[in-house]
Amino acid sequence: MDYGWGFGHGAIATGAIVLQLFIAFIAFAVVAGLIFLLVRFLLVATRAAQLYVNQHDTARLPQAPEATRPSHPVGAEDVTTPPTTTPPATAPGEEPPTTGPAATRPKKPKA
Repeated sequence: MDYGWGFGHGAIATGAIVLQLFIAFIAFAVVAGLIFLLVRFLLVATRAAQLYVNQHDTARLPQAPEATRPSHPVGAEDVTTPPTTTPPATAPGEEPPTTGPAATRPKKPKA
């Protein structure tokens, strides 16, 4: 009578199955750990990036209030400022009019 591969064939097959299950468990644990670390890193990095943006975003910083027209001192409501006048335009080569304080001011000597 022939008994095939021998008496230990069933034990070797059972050991191989157990070894494969152990290797599969280790591989699953490594992949699950890497996924956990990746998700944790992304969450921490996203939070850090949000804090950075909140701290350095110029659009969200408090803006200075808009400038308002300055108010006059009390009692100055009836004071008016004199209108400013501009001298009349002269044609090229024509002398400006010689009236007013600028006409009586002495000229500076050329150095």
